[in-house]
Amino acid sequence: MRLLRTAWGEDTPIFARDGGSVDRTPGRLSSLGVENLGGDLNEAIAATGADRVVLLRADRTPMNGEWLDLLAGPLLDNKVAAAYGPVDGVMGGFRPDNAAVDARLLGEHPLDELLGAACGPTWEKRVHACGLRIVQARGAGVRSPQSAAGSQAERMLVRLAAFAGGLAGRAVPQVLKLSARGRNVTHPKHLLALNEDHHWYLGHIQDAGRVLDLGCHGGGHTRVVARYANSVIGVDRNRRGLAKASGNRAGACYALADLEMPLPFADAAFNRVLALDIIEHLDDRECFLAEAHRVLAADGLLLLSAPNAETAWKHRLRRAGLRAFADPEHTIEYTEAALQRDVEAAGFEIAGREPVVLDTALAPFIDLAGAVSLGLYESGVAWKRARALADRASSTGFRLMLRKRED
Repeated sequence: MRLLRTAWGEDTPIFARDGGSVDRTPGRLSSLGVENLGGDLNEAIAATGADRVVLLRADRTPMNGEWLDLLAGPLLDNKVAAAYGPVDGVMGGFRPDNAAVDARLLGEHPLDELLGAACGPTWEKRVHACGLRIVQARGAGVRSPQSAAGSQAERMLVRLAAFAGGLAGRAVPQVLKLSARGRNVTHPKHLLALNEDHHWYLGHIQDAGRVLDLGCHGGGHTRVVARYANSVIGVDRNRRGLAKASGNRAGACYALADLEMPLPFADAAFNRVLALDIIEHLDDRECFLAEAHRVLAADGLLLLSAPNAETAWKHRLRRAGLRAFADPEHTIEYTEAALQRDVEAAGFEIAGREPVVLDTALAPFIDLAGAVSLGLYESGVAWKRARALADRASSTGFRLMLRKRED
């Protein structure tokens, strides 16, 4: 335990915690008089009884009194919930590997370690909702021993690739508008013929009875489902999206509803429920899953997809100090373990799972090629799909087939 005399006075302890790796971090912590918590992050912090803690990932240097004071000093302001410093010269966003945190908040808003590197942005959003701030402590930098001259060049290349990819991605809908076939679409994936790689749910909805499509937006998947299921209802809270969907019903019905509130449907009303790339846009995911469980028939299936937070490309983006969420509107991105935990807590069991496509810096360039040639796009998607099947950890997301658990 170290007392931060310059920041807090003699009677206020600051604890540090590392990930329990087999390096020399515990020894360095001990030499500073800082206690190494180890174990589960939230449990370890609660066990200390401390008001404020420093969260430090293993193998970071320097760790001296100046670094510690600079990192914890901003918490003197009672409107500051946490402060974080740069890692390997990169400021990035809040993450629990070089940060000082008001531990009293963690009882009500614990850090979700199952989300891995994505737990920082998720926790930051909850803290801001409480009217508190998370600030940068730029002088409190740490560096890992793996950091070398080449790492700076790698970060530059990653940032350049991300910038170029952003330009390519923004150009896709503009290029599509120039072609007659793409005049009414914003992405070449909407031009693909029906196939079980993209429309992966097709095999699960044949003659499925009643289907509910949650978060249907413009109704693209809802209209596909209408070709095969006996009936389908698309639900969304976006009026503009529903207006567009309703203009081309193609046998589907649509309803306006808030997906974070009780749904206007009876218990066990649907044989299949689709939740395709929607859960990551919601704040109250617990309510969303509970309602999906309620309206699903006992022998039904919930077909759910969600983004993967832990791909190699997203790790490179984070190391380069860039936001790694696939969409700025995402409130969360999942590790596989965190997603499994959440669906099981809602009363589901996993009946099947599969990857999506490779997460790669080349993706926006494949999309841009697809705006010019659908054949090029189909080849690029086939390559990404094959790579994801070979290495599921590299997939952009997860596709789950979920059944109600028999308790």
